[in-house]
Amino acid sequence: MILQKEISEGLIKEVNEVLKLENSRNTWKNKFESPEFKRAAGIGEKVGSPLNRSINCGCIDDLFVVLKLINRKYKSQKPNTMEKRNCKFRIKNDGMIQVHGIEPITNDNLTDGKAVELLQRNEKHISNFDIYPDNWKELIGGEVEKPKKAVKTEKVVVTEEEIYEVVTEEPTELTREQELLAVGAEEGGKDVLKQLCASLVEADKAPKKPHHNAGIEKLVEFILKYENA
Repeated sequence: MILQKEISEGLIKEVNEVLKLENSRNTWKNKFESPEFKRAAGIGEKVGSPLNRSINCGCIDDLFVVLKLINRKYKSQKPNTMEKRNCKFRIKNDGMIQVHGIEPITNDNLTDGKAVELLQRNEKHISNFDIYPDNWKELIGGEVEKPKKAVKTEKVVVTEEEIYEVVTEEPTELTREQELLAVGAEEGGKDVLKQLCASLVEADKAPKKPHHNAGIEKLVEFILKYENA
């Protein structure tokens, strides 16, 4: 079984791409020729959880359970990734930061450069980190605040049990809008959004499709407006 083997970075990337489609699965799970179903079916074959082309098959739900276990297994096999990269930042609760125009950021792919770029966009993102350098404002070119009092730095010792608790926490849940924008930012993601719009029209939830030249934000706006109608 896949869970008994070391999980490659290539596989975990595919797993995470399909996990982004979980909240919209009720829209595409019975559309066997849709890009979403084909993508899910492809990863299902790789991880030993194939999809049946049967209406309302529970195999879709089973697949997402398997993918979450794989994601958790991958994190547990690399508990010291940040130490090896010597990254000075760490995201709270091993969560995920999603910003339009930037790929989702987790502690697995976080670098000092990505953290600085994020903070240069908006300094309020510092609240997403529980570990960061004291001179982070200087790093992003902002004003350096003088400390009101001295802060004693202590070495933190993390036990194996604490590491296990961190890597097994679920990523921060994205809003529906953030999820759709993330899908649209991927290669071929705009076609996926168009397919979702078409499926809403076919289900009589929307009066007509958006204009064929509509951008990603307009497509997302269309989906959010009609999918729960």
